[in-house]
Amino acid sequence: MENAFFIGVHIGAGFHSTKKSKEYNSLMKRSLERASSLLKEGKDALFAVKEAIKVLEDDPLTNSGTGSNLTEEGTIECDASLMTNQLGGEGNEGAFASVGSLSHIKNPIELVYLLLKDEQKGRLPLGRIRPIFLVGEGATKWGLRHGLERVTNESMISESALKTWKDHSERVKRNQEKQIKKSVQNESGSKKRKEMEKIEGDDKKEEGNKNKMEDIEYDEYDTVGAICLDGSGMVAAGVSSGGISLKHCGRIGEAAHYGSGCWAKSLDVDHQFACCTTGAGEQIMKSMLSYQLLQTIEDHLKNKEEDNHLGESLINLFEKKFLCNRTTPSKEETASPELEKRFGGLIALSSEEINKEEDGKKEFRVEFGWGHTTESMGVGFYSSSMQKPFVTISRIEKESKGAGYCVQIGGKIMFLDFVFFLLKVINKSERNHCLNKTNFQKKKKKKKKKKQKKRKRTRPNTNTSINHI
Repeated sequence: MENAFFIGVHIGAGFHSTKKSKEYNSLMKRSLERASSLLKEGKDALFAVKEAIKVLEDDPLTNSGTGSNLTEEGTIECDASLMTNQLGGEGNEGAFASVGSLSHIKNPIELVYLLLKDEQKGRLPLGRIRPIFLVGEGATKWGLRHGLERVTNESMISESALKTWKDHSERVKRNQEKQIKKSVQNESGSKKRKEMEKIEGDDKKEEGNKNKMEDIEYDEYDTVGAICLDGSGMVAAGVSSGGISLKHCGRIGEAAHYGSGCWAKSLDVDHQFACCTTGAGEQIMKSMLSYQLLQTIEDHLKNKEEDNHLGESLINLFEKKFLCNRTTPSKEETASPELEKRFGGLIALSSEEINKEEDGKKEFRVEFGWGHTTESMGVGFYSSSMQKPFVTISRIEKESKGAGYCVQIGGKIMFLDFVFFLLKVINKSERNHCLNKTNFQKKKKKKKKKKQKKRKRTRPNTNTSINHI
């Protein structure tokens, strides 16, 4: 088997309209096909991840690159990062690079790629350390010096993003006027009364919108992402984001933060890991979601819990590290931590080298999984064992407690010469907003004997079909 590979992508967690499902799926397929074509040519995992994300950045459907959410001032500021299990110029961890609040660069992930490759060269003359995290105008200048083109802010603004910005800005304005009105009612003075008279002229307009939700509900949170394993055993992960709508200029989300946006690492000689996240940046940063998943998987491996360790790790991550982790104060002082909605999602792969053939080519067992606490999340993957990409819009079950309070988990386990079996889907939550693992554990015991029998069977020569979850 030539050029074994696995590539997975996501287009963000939030709410994805069923009317646009075909467009979302088409975009993910194009991203996966672009990356797979390069992997088949012998390009490495890092380059493939970068190119997959560029396809997503260039499409206004996503909140990254062109079409990104706008800041309070109506400008675009992007965050992005990349990581690989190859060593960087400093330290013993994998190479990492990121940018934050980046403007005037069409593809932020391209700048990050150049930054990471530059850092791998080692120190500058006189022992100067190369940067791995650049922000703002300094990041833009670095990119221009390294051959990237400067583009205008207007060229990256989509009609949809501009429409959303105008709507959200209007809501903020109405809220501010409402607050002034309340303060005027409690104060005296002719000046304040004049302000009140001016505001009263807009009362009818406000009354017409009284049934409209004033809180800004974000349809799609930060970040698109990709993870990849190539035939040499190299893994890479990357993310790119336009940030939340109407963010303060200079705000940097999880996509640029080490340990939050993405992670890629060799766990030992035979095991590799990669993941990338999406969701409410402030919640993910305080939870360090990608790094916490790494820690959970390492614990499973140390305890020799080999079977389905990615699936179990995803359950433990969302149950113990995210859904029940309070990071922001509640509106009511007496409210319990469980009342806070938690919005996040991720995709991850865990691979094991199981055989090295006589010609030196490696064979891998790959677990791929995803989880999200939002209404939906667009996910896709493609491997050298598959005839075509698999894409889906994963959605939380209707009978669950709802977005922010439970998690939907799914995925697949495969060898890179044929698909092995489905990873179970978990969609129930307990009273304390954690996952109900009872049904999962019962199913796992029943499946364990079947799985052992399957391993003894001769592997088929043809690819098996991919079943929808």
